[in-house]
Amino acid sequence: MNLLLLVLGILLPSPGGDPGSPGAHGNPEVFQADLVLRPAAGPETHLFLRPGQQVVTLRLSVPLGESEEEAGAGQILRSLADDRMRSMARRIGARSRVSRTPEALVYDVSGPASELDFLVRVLNEGLRPPEPDRFNQVRRDQLAEVLRRQETPQGVLALRIREAAGGSRVPLLGSTPALERMHAGVIQAVWERSHARERARLVLVGDVVAEVALAALADLGLPPSPPSPVTPPGGSLPQPRFSPEVIRHWVADAWPLDRPRDARALVMVGLLGDRLQSGGGDYELGAEVWEIAGRWTLVVSGAAYPRTQQAMRTRLRGLLAEVGGTLSDESVRTHAARVRGDILLQAATPWGLAELVGHALDAGLEPRSIQTVLDDLARMEASDIRALLADLGSRSPLQQEIRP
Repeated sequence: MNLLLLVLGILLPSPGGDPGSPGAHGNPEVFQADLVLRPAAGPETHLFLRPGQQVVTLRLSVPLGESEEEAGAGQILRSLADDRMRSMARRIGARSRVSRTPEALVYDVSGPASELDFLVRVLNEGLRPPEPDRFNQVRRDQLAEVLRRQETPQGVLALRIREAAGGSRVPLLGSTPALERMHAGVIQAVWERSHARERARLVLVGDVVAEVALAALADLGLPPSPPSPVTPPGGSLPQPRFSPEVIRHWVADAWPLDRPRDARALVMVGLLGDRLQSGGGDYELGAEVWEIAGRWTLVVSGAAYPRTQQAMRTRLRGLLAEVGGTLSDESVRTHAARVRGDILLQAATPWGLAELVGHALDAGLEPRSIQTVLDDLARMEASDIRALLADLGSRSPLQQEIRP
């Protein structure tokens, strides 16, 4: 069962990576910027100069928080900006994307290093104020997506787990009460509060000269911060009603991990996957790592029709013991090497490295935290996983269930 796509930025390998590129052997310097600027007038800029790659990536993030009355505004801004950027990037075959994360709204564009000035123009196209004439259509589309998620047991179970694990009460996709009442003025206010030079963070990776890059970035179209860029206090909106169509039993157990970036959890998912492939049963089981409230959370979930739901529950609750009973140094090293290879493959591309570094910075971590995960994976043994299993077994998981 796949409740949600894996949300860890560090496990989203990009196509086209070259394992022989800089950083493919875990060189710590690959995650160290060649130049970091923190001007009072912003934006904070991290330059990673990569001669010979002929490609450049710009990743700009603006911190964005929403009150309950604004839930979904960030997604509307994302959709509007994404359309604008893609239309312009298409002219030179560049790739662009706008994404909403728990911390920020992220704009990125990648293309030929020789077109750096045009790539900045693409970025500016995304950063400009939202167009009010498109608001109603995009709001309707976002409301339809939220309603669709609320009608699926996977979506409702995920929302409950995230809230139980300390996640924000304001869902990133938005809520039906907020979206139903939202008007274009709300979107404009959120944009003005968040899109300011002093609050933005830029990561640039590619084959550029520092002086040329800084000159081009001077043209970024971001205004200065408003006098009080704070999220307004939330009002009293009615809680959304979830009415998923349920014909199976859905169960999830979750363990928030104490360490900010615990590499053992990434290996544990692979080991759990091995056990799930080796077992039978007329039901579905799955294991994932989610990032909730700045921490990684191990989630084991299952779904079964009524006649097999008890067997599913028994298997789910015994999965950790199954892993412990088949654990070996060889299996741990194999999965650790696979995860480590995925991270290194991502770091070998300008867009992958920008995403890795930007994700860490947005989470309040230093880029070297990525290398710490790689180092932990490189020396991981079965004893490390046994220690994690002992910790998980010593405390009760967060449990959620949806019944037919």
